Amino acid sequence: MKKSVRRKIVRITLVCFVTLVVVSFFSKKKDDRAEQRVFSTLENHFGTKVDFSKGSYPEIMEEDKKFIGIDLKGGEIINTVAEHKLATAAAVYLQTQLASREIDEYDKIGVKVYKKDSDTSESFQGTYGVDLLKDLAHKSINFHKAVSALEYKGATGLYELLKPEFQNEKEKNVFVSKIDKAIADRGGIDSIKLVAIDRIQVEKTKKRYLNFEGIIYLKDQTTAQLLVQTYYEPFKEGIVYIKVN
Repeated sequence: MKKSVRRKIVRITLVCFVTLVVVSFFSKKKDDRAEQRVFSTLENHFGTKVDFSKGSYPEIMEEDKKFIGIDLKGGEIINTVAEHKLATAAAVYLQTQLASREIDEYDKIGVKVYKKDSDTSESFQGTYGVDLLKDLAHKSINFHKAVSALEYKGATGLYELLKPEFQNEKEKNVFVSKIDKAIADRGGIDSIKLVAIDRIQVEKTKKRYLNFEGIIYLKDQTTAQLLVQTYYEPFKEGIVYIKVN
């Protein structure tokens, strides 16, 4: 092979390699910026300072698994909501905000909760598998449906989201009149945030449920609470209980 041909091949190979490195670099920078935007929305949603970290840990006989960790530090919501419920809601929020390609890079999401920004040790620490978070995110759709119903259809629309077997006409009338009046007296709804997720089990029946709890911010600067309860099992759909207080 002539030297000129070899030099041309080497030059083309080098150009391709450099191009690949440059594309990979800018792709990573773009992904990092996208993740940073997610962490910023996380701060705004929960009203707290958020620090994050990423890494990997070795698994025996498996490929290294990656994790992403977030620290929630201080803020009003942290000091009014049970830490384990808040941490679960934050992990689900992060999972839903990251693009599917980004979340599939991770195996687990870890959350540490600090009561104050200045605290050096966490008051709660939880680790959540991504598959579990995907199931919880799917269930949380019920909460967001409830938010839309309450904002646009009032308490009637909210109550009608209950599975038919959990509805009662007399109860509905009391539910609707009480909630619609309370909201009207406070000038209406400004916004609603999901801030807590918890699994509960009824001792007598051993049935398990998921509680999705949110803060209702009202126009007169006061707040109320919205609780939406669903079945725990992924294959059981629908809302079984709603409470506003």
